[in-house]
Amino acid sequence: MRLSPNSFSDAIKWLKLDKMSKIYNNCTCIKSKLHLHQIRRLQVLSRSPIVVLPFIIFSSLAIETTSLCNVSLIFTKSTFSTSRKNTRLSYQDKRERHPLVLKNKKTTQNVVKCSLNDNSLFNCVLKHVDLPSYRPYPALSSSARTRPQPRPLPAGSLRAARRGQHTTPPRARRPRSDSPVGAERIYKTVDTPLGPIRGRQFNTTSGNPVFIFRGVPYAQPPVGALRFKPPVPLTPWTERKDALQTPERCIQLVSTDNIMGSEDCLYLNIFSPELPSDTSTPRPVFVMIHGGGFRTGYAQSYSPDFYVDSGILVVSIQYRLGPLGFMSTGDLLLPGNLGMKDQVLALQWIQQNIAAFGGNPDDVTINGQSAGGASVHFLVLSPMSKGLFKQAISQSGCAINPWAFKKNITDRTFRYVSYLGYEANNTSDLMNFLMNVEAEELVKYKSVGVSEEDRVTFFMTIWVPTLEPEHEGAFLAEEPRILMAEGRYNYVPYLAGITSYELLARTQEGGVFASEEDVKNLNDNFDAYVAHELRLSSREEQLRVSAEIRQFYYGDNEITLQLNDSTAKLASDLSFTEGVDTVIRNMSRNSPEPVYYYQFSFNGPLNVYPDFPGACHGDDTRYAKNYVNLEPDSAGYKVGLQLLHMWANFVKYGDPTPVIDELLTEDWNQYETNNTNYLEFVSPLYTGTGLNKERMDFWHTVMP
Repeated sequence: MRLSPNSFSDAIKWLKLDKMSKIYNNCTCIKSKLHLHQIRRLQVLSRSPIVVLPFIIFSSLAIETTSLCNVSLIFTKSTFSTSRKNTRLSYQDKRERHPLVLKNKKTTQNVVKCSLNDNSLFNCVLKHVDLPSYRPYPALSSSARTRPQPRPLPAGSLRAARRGQHTTPPRARRPRSDSPVGAERIYKTVDTPLGPIRGRQFNTTSGNPVFIFRGVPYAQPPVGALRFKPPVPLTPWTERKDALQTPERCIQLVSTDNIMGSEDCLYLNIFSPELPSDTSTPRPVFVMIHGGGFRTGYAQSYSPDFYVDSGILVVSIQYRLGPLGFMSTGDLLLPGNLGMKDQVLALQWIQQNIAAFGGNPDDVTINGQSAGGASVHFLVLSPMSKGLFKQAISQSGCAINPWAFKKNITDRTFRYVSYLGYEANNTSDLMNFLMNVEAEELVKYKSVGVSEEDRVTFFMTIWVPTLEPEHEGAFLAEEPRILMAEGRYNYVPYLAGITSYELLARTQEGGVFASEEDVKNLNDNFDAYVAHELRLSSREEQLRVSAEIRQFYYGDNEITLQLNDSTAKLASDLSFTEGVDTVIRNMSRNSPEPVYYYQFSFNGPLNVYPDFPGACHGDDTRYAKNYVNLEPDSAGYKVGLQLLHMWANFVKYGDPTPVIDELLTEDWNQYETNNTNYLEFVSPLYTGTGLNKERMDFWHTVMP
């Protein structure tokens, strides 16, 4: 029998080895990594006979096959296929969506031949490739089927110990969890105010229990008559609901001609370190709001083991995206901001139900990065979300970034519908069309509703939060800058920051300013790129300030490739840094709650541009999620661990550095009007005052 090359990708999928960053050429070394009791990520799909396969070891950094090694892999017969494909393979996990490409330089075809041996196991060899002597893995023993005993958490911060809470472990393992091969499935049912919900118990990679409830509904499906309506709360039920499967993402255009997801997508995932009991203490709750430009993304479905091991209950949520989440007719038929109202209902659901899962509804911290970070700030600004969370962490995004808020969404809605072939006479006519068109048609185009002016930008988004007409259910009836200027928002402890070169990609290979022609376009049309992005009331003011900005970054020089460092800083400051810095300064003046400010500048192997001395958009999250793939004594490993520790400390204590130790070597002090403290994620950690002072002082002299 033959096994298609896709099975290699399937193997990667089930073992979750796609994030390994080290290239292993030594078979013995790899086998030590794959002892049976350690293969926790293997998901046995059925009770089919177990199969042994050889496996290609590869580097996730180069994503290229570098060696072949006789490492055995437990796999199920149900994944067999007889199709033959080309050497270049492409695979995408339907749940986690991690793109993967394998290239084999040595052969023109990969086919695995398998034969049944005396032990009812398949011995497989790779055709056209010379493999060393192959010895199949032994069959699973009864001892390998037993669940490993949880290890006690090591001591953490002194303050945590004094408070009698779970302490943050000094080191996390792999970020995903699952049961050992052959382990008995343990299901847990909790009784919520709405009705019973069944989840499943797993172990974190540190051996601690985690109770996972995937695909928990928090609203009625926004389909049919509920399309383009505010989210509707659920009605109670009596029959048990299973929360065992990863929910479909909200329907979205992932790439050209690649639409994924469903309109029925208002679900959340819960990862609890402990379910309620007579002796348990409610855990702090950490709500993750995904980014993706308000157009793409989905709720994290794998266990965030570090936080769970730290005694934190984690919730990841989904919300409507793109046209279905952010279109607006500018009136009460479709006032807009449906995706933000979804987030509010999810937080309301958490308030009402999270205690049943072991969480403390009075101790909720919201967190997001990019559009998720802007969402966090919008929730801070909106009166609709008052009292739904205690603290907030916003990474690389805020409501006053020019890409995060648009007043002209109604114009975009009409243009988009016109592009679809329908000319609406009025908003009622428009809504009738929108209610009946197929969802795939609504999301199949990316930027056709954008005006010519809005197309010329450093950072384009299309469907984003907007200004609503005043009505009882409004999420945002006043502009963010006005709410901030008047101090009318929710005062909560706030931790926020940016990377040192948010839009570095714009000047690197493949970027919009990476060639002489592109840079000449910026030079000749500078006002077109900058002026309309400024928070100024008149076109005259916008043009005047645009000229001042050009003078500040380039002086009297022509804009050339040689000045691309200035271009990267300008793009980053205009699109991200200035807005976040303005929010920090505003909160330090108006809010009585602590404010913490950071910049992630570390550069290492997980950066998008590892050879550039700085960090671009998303590099901070790459270290938080993937640092465990680095050597434990490396600087990158330590930086990722430091960030996670500080976030966990803020969630639990409202202070990112309650105790200084060998890992957290700097005391991160609050940002104050007269003491502009910040922490910089570099190696080693650095604290100072006046982050990007010269540039930010300039911006605050020309912008409100």
